[in-house]
Amino acid sequence: MKFVDVVYVDDNRLNRFIVEKQLCQFFSIEVLESGQQLFDLLDNYIPKVLILDWMMPQISGLDILKRLRSDSKYNSLIVIMLTAKSSKESIVTCLGAGANDYIVKPPNYDELVARINSLIKQREVTEHTRVQNQLKSFESLLSGLTHEFNNIFAALKLSFQLYELKGADYFSTKIPDLNDNVDRGLTLVHTLRELKQSGYDNFLPVNLQDVVHEAVKKLKNARDGSARNFNIQLSLPDKACTVHGNAGNLMQAVYNVLSNSYHATLNSENRLIEVRLIEKSNEYHLSVEDNGIGIPPDKLENLGRLFYTTKGALGGNVYDNKFNGTGLGLPATQAIISEHGAFIDFQSIFGSGTLVTFKFQNPEARKTNRDSA
Repeated sequence: MKFVDVVYVDDNRLNRFIVEKQLCQFFSIEVLESGQQLFDLLDNYIPKVLILDWMMPQISGLDILKRLRSDSKYNSLIVIMLTAKSSKESIVTCLGAGANDYIVKPPNYDELVARINSLIKQREVTEHTRVQNQLKSFESLLSGLTHEFNNIFAALKLSFQLYELKGADYFSTKIPDLNDNVDRGLTLVHTLRELKQSGYDNFLPVNLQDVVHEAVKKLKNARDGSARNFNIQLSLPDKACTVHGNAGNLMQAVYNVLSNSYHATLNSENRLIEVRLIEKSNEYHLSVEDNGIGIPPDKLENLGRLFYTTKGALGGNVYDNKFNGTGLGLPATQAIISEHGAFIDFQSIFGSGTLVTFKFQNPEARKTNRDSA
């Protein structure tokens, strides 16, 4: 087995010879004649770039592309379609299926080399950005934890010093403050457990309708009980919307968003949260919309940053005297949703409300794509 930058798959021997001869001057390259050979190779090694012919026996280049894009472990693989098909419909079809580029045969090889280099560079920049963001998140986590727990333990130490100086009677007046600090520390620890992303090894079929009902039930059983007194409207289809995942973690993600909506609407008249679940373009869209205070545009981009919160603590607003945000709820939610191969989208109008949408791939649609491949 050798390490190669580029793999080219084409059932035509002459095409393989020409492409290999042209590209071997610039890249380490492996040429294969079938999709089966490709998947045998991919079992052990993923190259930087895959170049696919479209028209091949047994399994076409387009079907190979669809199969690869249905498996998250090939997300970083750059796929270029190199084919004699030149219609706009063909181009749109392949790009829509996840191809990074589309080139018509016979190619200008200087251009092909330039496109390969450009795509590799883009992928390197993306990966560098991802690593840098991870490092920043780690630094933010350490900084935030240091700040938060330093405050908590400093308050505890001061309380014990006051106990020694002023006695038990004075100390007893500080018990509520001590409990608040302990509760905050425990909340931080509990939320950090959510960020561990545990429980993803054994995914099972999960009905999103059940996830929503459990999250709403948890919100209505909140400690202050006031969530019972405002309107949550559910718009859920009769047909089960099933994804593969961890039901408890998904429920926690939905609950985190519902909890944010609940606190955002505390001062609103006719408080309302609407939860909708629809199927759209082979995806399940689960949305939570509220008519709360919304988020200013300059703060919207900060959502999901570790320890950033709009609710108490670290500069946020306190909407009631019983709730302070940790700044970990949305990062935990994003971690859960990401591990389920889904996406989360935030939209907000300051003063009017917020819409949060989870976008899950329909596993039945993914299965159809794999079967057709």
